[in-house]
Amino acid sequence: MVMENFSAESSQEEGVEELEAVLGKIQAGPMQSEQFPGSDIFNSKKEDGEFVQYALRRSPSGELEGNKFTIQRKEDGGWVNSAFGLPAIDNHDDTMRIGPTYQMHQPELEKIEALLKSKGIVI
Repeated sequence: MVMENFSAESSQEEGVEELEAVLGKIQAGPMQSEQFPGSDIFNSKKEDGEFVQYALRRSPSGELEGNKFTIQRKEDGGWVNSAFGLPAIDNHDDTMRIGPTYQMHQPELEKIEALLKSKGIVI
């Protein structure tokens, strides 16, 4: 019986590792920002070191909706991705901005929801 539980936990951990390989490891969240009203925002770090943010919320009908985006800070050579910066953006700091933003589609939303649930987070 213990072996079955271990096997199930091991399988679940492997599933989480696969999700994190695609979506990144959740580093922080949930956060709020005026840039994405009503959304819970999560910061993740991908295996290649890239930081990606997810803004997620439930529609009035209960469907999960979301955006994937980056935060960028201004440096001498131009704009580079940054791990954090939403408070600076909300305070209209000219050295920080929201980078490219993409509407997430159902398959990606299902993956991020599964990853968050594995961490005990429900949107």
